[in-house]
Amino acid sequence: MKSLIAYFAQRTFLARLITVMVFLAGSMSLMTLKLQEYPDIAFETVEITTEYPGATAQDVELNITNQIEKELKNVNGINQFISRSQEGVSHITVEMADGANATKVLADIQQAVDNVNSLPEGISAPPLVVQEDTSSLDVLTFGVIAQNSGVSPSDLQFYARDLEKKLKGVGGVSSVAMTGFNEREFWIELDPVKLSRYQTSFTEVMSAVQNRNISTSGGVIQSQNREQKLVTQGQVMSPKELATIIVKLLPDGRVIRVADVAQVADTFEKATQEAVINGHNAILFPLTNSVSSDIINTVKNVKALLAAETEQIGNRFGFEYGLNLADDMNAKFSIVSTNGAIGLVLVLIVLSLAMPRKMALWVSVSIPFCILGAMAVFPALGMNLDSITLAALLLVTGILVDDSVVVAESIYQERESGRNALDAAINGTSKVIKPVIASLTTTALVFIPMLFIPGSMGKAIYVIPVAVISVPLFSLMECTLTLPAHLARSLTTVKAVSLSDNKFSVISAYYQRILTKCLKYRKTVLAISLAGLCAGLGLATTLSLDIFPSQAARYIDVYTEVEPGTPLVNVRQAHAALETAIRSLWWTPLSRQ
Repeated sequence: MKSLIAYFAQRTFLARLITVMVFLAGSMSLMTLKLQEYPDIAFETVEITTEYPGATAQDVELNITNQIEKELKNVNGINQFISRSQEGVSHITVEMADGANATKVLADIQQAVDNVNSLPEGISAPPLVVQEDTSSLDVLTFGVIAQNSGVSPSDLQFYARDLEKKLKGVGGVSSVAMTGFNEREFWIELDPVKLSRYQTSFTEVMSAVQNRNISTSGGVIQSQNREQKLVTQGQVMSPKELATIIVKLLPDGRVIRVADVAQVADTFEKATQEAVINGHNAILFPLTNSVSSDIINTVKNVKALLAAETEQIGNRFGFEYGLNLADDMNAKFSIVSTNGAIGLVLVLIVLSLAMPRKMALWVSVSIPFCILGAMAVFPALGMNLDSITLAALLLVTGILVDDSVVVAESIYQERESGRNALDAAINGTSKVIKPVIASLTTTALVFIPMLFIPGSMGKAIYVIPVAVISVPLFSLMECTLTLPAHLARSLTTVKAVSLSDNKFSVISAYYQRILTKCLKYRKTVLAISLAGLCAGLGLATTLSLDIFPSQAARYIDVYTEVEPGTPLVNVRQAHAALETAIRSLWWTPLSRQ
């Protein structure tokens, strides 16, 4: 090991080249790494959703949920499944067994769902089977509200539909959902008197509308030279077209149209949900981020679009923001960068008091060297900068400089004893390299078991040991390969000084007296240590296990339950009272200041 240290200590240019390469590689990776809330992991749960418009909860349970559950019982690798049937929708959540092959189980679940051949014909689409992952979590939620009384609810609905199309074209946006949006609907209200007058039935009107409102392929016409596809486009696009549809032809030659027996209105389907943001009725847009995109850039692109929309629409509509994970990620990244900057300043100040400033400067380089070195290998390990990775980097920031300080102090002591700069660098590093390796090894051993935690939890925290272990490895490289060479060059102009001239001689003398007493009364010191250990163990037994403490939550979900059949307006009134109570809690601390 000493020969390796001597090899790099004698080659200052090579050591500085390594330092520059690590800085450049880390900086390039930092520009390419994505900032996201959670690592890219797939949860061990599968959601099966089937829509059956107009059906009651009982119909959904009997005709859809029960049929799918029968097939799921034959799938291996499932721990349990939970179903929920409500009006028009069936939800089944499948939990995979621990250690099961997620890809195979997902394929088996899809095949089991496809094997269900007794589903009702009224379902709008085949059952949707989706495995939940972190990319499906919302990164931004905003609401579109009406800014003035001149904007009707229908204007808001039409604008929301246009805005949805624009949002889907924004870079980084994976999916766009709308809450509080009601699909456009043409309402036909039949008049029984007119139906009787023209001897027309409800079935005839419905059949006429269905036969007219079609959009389908008509096949292919083949000729000697080419093929021509036929497409039937007869979809009704306006109430006027709907009103002119011919229902029947009377014996006297008169043509009966929809407008003759009914009133046609352009409206929206009955609302089953109502969205509110900051006390304003709105249409909410929860957005998800694509896997290959950065959260901050995605949110920035969305805000740029909304800013352009604000200039275009004037004061007709406004935008209110709710969930914004980009702000959270910016805050967490700022914490890490700020702590690193503070660490650099403190290291420079403290070490400048104990050793020459050139040495303090090279020791402080260990912080960005190790952080950027770890970031350089993150892309190769399939990692990004998420909240958990940043927390791991924040955890090791405090111990990064310890090894460099130990090595630098040992080298400086060798220099003070009269050795030349190169010999001081080699001998000083060789004396402490074994304890440094032992310290870094114990740090890695503490976090290695986290690599083998099973389930979704293990996938989520997998990045912690990877980050915490990679940083000490770069710290070891910096202490053994580059730091001795840097200090050997810096100490050539530093004269050897007497140990009595140490700026901390008073503190050292005081510590020496305390250490002497501790060694003299070592049994007493050992007894006090054991008593403290026992007291700590006793206090540890009173602690409760809480992996994710609720105090750390920034966003809180509140769920309410009402009696079945409660009108939506009554639910809104109850929620308004709840919002008032929450708003009073929000403003109370401000009013006390």
